[in-house]
Amino acid sequence: MAEIARSTDTSFTLFIDGMIKSMRLVGLNIVNNKLSAQETSSALSELLAIYPIDNAVFADPSGTIVAATDSHLVGQSLAKHPAFSAIIAGNESKGIEPVERVVSPVGFHIAKAIRDSSGTIQGIVSCYVDITRLGSALPIRTTAGATNIVDSNGTLVFQSEFQKLVLTDPFWGKYGFVKTALSGKNAVSTDFVFPATGRVRIIAEVPISEFGWAAGSSVDAAQVLDPIRRDIINSALVATAILIIALIVSILIVRRVISSLSYLAERARAVGEGHFDEPVLIATGDEIEDVAHSLDEARLNLKQAVENLSESNKRIQLLLQSTDEGIYGVDTKEHCTFINKAASEMLGYKPEEILGENVHELIHNKHSDGSPYPEAECPIYRAYQTGQGVRIDTEVFWRNDGTLFPVEYSSYPIIEEGVIEGAVVTFTDITERKQAQELSDALNSINAAITSTLDFNEIMQIVVIEASKAIGCETAGITLYEDGNWVARYIYGFPEEKLGSRYTNEEVPHAVLAARTRKPVIVNDAFNDSRVNREVQKSLGIRSVMVIPLMARKEGIGALFFNYRTSIHTFTDAQVDFANKLGPSISLSLENARLYRAEQNIANTLQEALLSIPQRVGGIEFGHLYRSATEAAIVGGDFYDLFELEQGRVGTVIGDVSGKGIGAASLTALVRNTLRAYALEGHSPALVMAKTNDAVAGASSPKSPFITVFFGILDVETGHLTYCSAGHPPALIKRRTGKAELLVTNSPFIGAFVGLSYIDDEITLDKGDSLILYTDGVIEARCDGEFFGEERLVRFIEELGPVSARDLPQAVFNEIMGCTHGKLSDDLAILSVGLEASKR
Repeated sequence: MAEIARSTDTSFTLFIDGMIKSMRLVGLNIVNNKLSAQETSSALSELLAIYPIDNAVFADPSGTIVAATDSHLVGQSLAKHPAFSAIIAGNESKGIEPVERVVSPVGFHIAKAIRDSSGTIQGIVSCYVDITRLGSALPIRTTAGATNIVDSNGTLVFQSEFQKLVLTDPFWGKYGFVKTALSGKNAVSTDFVFPATGRVRIIAEVPISEFGWAAGSSVDAAQVLDPIRRDIINSALVATAILIIALIVSILIVRRVISSLSYLAERARAVGEGHFDEPVLIATGDEIEDVAHSLDEARLNLKQAVENLSESNKRIQLLLQSTDEGIYGVDTKEHCTFINKAASEMLGYKPEEILGENVHELIHNKHSDGSPYPEAECPIYRAYQTGQGVRIDTEVFWRNDGTLFPVEYSSYPIIEEGVIEGAVVTFTDITERKQAQELSDALNSINAAITSTLDFNEIMQIVVIEASKAIGCETAGITLYEDGNWVARYIYGFPEEKLGSRYTNEEVPHAVLAARTRKPVIVNDAFNDSRVNREVQKSLGIRSVMVIPLMARKEGIGALFFNYRTSIHTFTDAQVDFANKLGPSISLSLENARLYRAEQNIANTLQEALLSIPQRVGGIEFGHLYRSATEAAIVGGDFYDLFELEQGRVGTVIGDVSGKGIGAASLTALVRNTLRAYALEGHSPALVMAKTNDAVAGASSPKSPFITVFFGILDVETGHLTYCSAGHPPALIKRRTGKAELLVTNSPFIGAFVGLSYIDDEITLDKGDSLILYTDGVIEARCDGEFFGEERLVRFIEELGPVSARDLPQAVFNEIMGCTHGKLSDDLAILSVGLEASKR
């Protein structure tokens, strides 16, 4: 009974596993090919033709049904279904829920998450199993009695003899033997009153440990016990008859009785040894014939039971051998008790080479690094020591030839009558899954590296080295298409002398094909493929090659080759996917590098114009300095200017337009040129600033940048300085006495609103004094977490000692770099002006 119950457990578990595998294949087809809702419904319908399913649906990761074989289900949510909740929580083995009776037909849901290579859920396939049709899918049959399946809530799901019983009296959780099985232990009952017949049955129930259900087998007690009772009665009659015969034997028929009894003993011995074909026949017309008839009935019953068990075992073996998962069993000493075809092939052993052997010592005795893996630490060993199942995907198995492969395996204990007898192990080779994850991580790393630089050569070097290591090829190279030839410019694994090698289109037709189609070209056998020049490939010793086109502005500029030389290599789906994704990434980075170079040329020209001042201005000496915070942002909004005005006056300007790049530089040029134009008309600094503000505000968008400007007019004869500061950091006067003064008079910044008022202020420079103008990059430089600040700047100027106006900018910059440990947080500009020694 227990054996048939366990067969029912195995049969149902394999049915569910097979169904989940089919759901996964359909789900991957939907996700990978991005099927429409109609195409998805059609794909789901394939499941209905194979399994006893009422409906199948496809839901998004939130649980909302987006396609279904029953259109009325679209838009509904699976979120509250236990099967859905379990797989979202990461418990893939629990993607099944108890029976639901509030809908018709009565059944239960099975759900399977469809994940991408990173493990992220892309969708959920869920099927509703109709339990009234479940019997057709389960191979377990028994002529004497019935099998049953009970869900985790104690509801009867299947009963082979009375399949409609599940609809009339579904709750079996009230029975003690069911409660015991659902708790994880085997159970037997000899006084179970079967609800369909009211007769007593003997029933065995075992747990389906995979997802917390139970399976059982039962037989009518009378059917089992009546032959025993008849045998007892017949035995008593026979004993009586023997006594009577013993009295008569000496007189009449002693030889005939002894012969009959000898025959019965011989036939009973034969039946006990399993010989069921020869009938037990004695025609004596007395009790001996009755005993013979009872023995013959027992022979037939035993023969049928053995045949049923044999057929059940055949079905189980067929299921075990037809799956692509490796399955093997071990006893408590980890000796192999059975192994299926898939496991034998993956491990490289013939079944007879592993049966009876210690499986741990053969395939699991070392970690991936070759270090010993003690049996006591093995999760498979712990499964039948603790009685708890495990699922592992971080270890390796070792093949017969000494090679290893990564596996995902589960180990669950075999429990018989409460005693752990061993474990069943299922495993899958996850080499491609691991490789796909490693290549995905490598691609992310390469993308991060090549997008962090705009240098063409650096991009190419990163790609040829890092991509080659990730894909595991032996040699690689990047050729650029130059003057009608393919020139090897970057190589990996080749001798240095291969750099600069030139190839014609006829010599590398596979590169031409890749550039024309804009897709990778895969050549697994380069010696026997018409898409390559086989002679060239042989001369280079290349057996297999994959070519990725390099594009810029939608034109092919070159190709990246991944080569295998030692032997023919079949490129995996993961490697091809890596190539398909790497090509566009390289092309995008190359295009960005090209655009950057073009922008830099424009920006450098603009920057030179914005920072261009005369080499000499009569009556003054001056110094100036500009530094960008980063090379990539060399063009900023900082600017300065010096220009001569009438009557011995000099215009002095410094400003800052927020933002970077060509846009900021263009606005900076507008401010600089507008201010100079109005200054040449002879206006005061305040009026020049007001006119510049109106012009810029009128020309700018509502989201104009923040613009600060200092403009002063210096009379080189008198040293009189009239100035207007529009929101700019206060200028400094370094007196020849060493004292520093801040020019704090200020007005609004420009460019935001038309019609603003600006004010002038005045101060006089003496011989030896210097006017120091700067942008906010000076005072906002970060010194150990603090701003450099105005106070620190004033203190430095006062402590500096005598320094000419020409050398002041460099002195200030050196102080800032020392304080910030050589790191600027923003661009900065410094302009200093002083009277020539001959003046005042």
